[in-house]
Amino acid sequence: MKKCPICSFDVDENLTKYKLKKENEIVYFCGPKCMEEYQGIKEEKKDFTKIFESSKVLAIVGLSPNEARTSYQVAAKLKGFGYEIIPVYPKAEIILGEKVYKSILDIEKEIDTAIFFINSKLVYPLVKEAIEKKVKTIWLQEGVISKESKKMAFHNNINFVMDRCFYKEHINYINNKNNFN
Repeated sequence: MKKCPICSFDVDENLTKYKLKKENEIVYFCGPKCMEEYQGIKEEKKDFTKIFESSKVLAIVGLSPNEARTSYQVAAKLKGFGYEIIPVYPKAEIILGEKVYKSILDIEKEIDTAIFFINSKLVYPLVKEAIEKKVKTIWLQEGVISKESKKMAFHNNINFVMDRCFYKEHINYINNKNNFN
């Protein structure tokens, strides 16, 4: 048995068809996605057009009721852009005029994108819940980093963005869209 260099899953070198010759050795992968990432084919794209155009419902995990917090300010602006905001926060009932959920799993409707405003050390189990909920895109805000979450999303075929601000990228998207119209 070998280990996939991307996700560390066990790979039977006699059964896998996903392998690359690198210098004097053969590197084995659990599947095509890990092989592509290893080759650098599927790098994180800086063009988020598909995400912005397909996202209507945003779960904001860690949306603070404190108006001075970045999560509150960003969510208020995104709501102003017409996104449906669903707050996920353990200690509030209403934020930005919306019902607050204690967990992403408690939300009845389908979620297009889950945006995480929480400590990097706490994000992994919550991303796991978002994957269980079948969220289409997982977005970790600036400063929120979890390579384990990225691997898990990758293996579940879920869009994943890390250490980027949804609002700033949305502004870039709008500006680029306006420049071409």
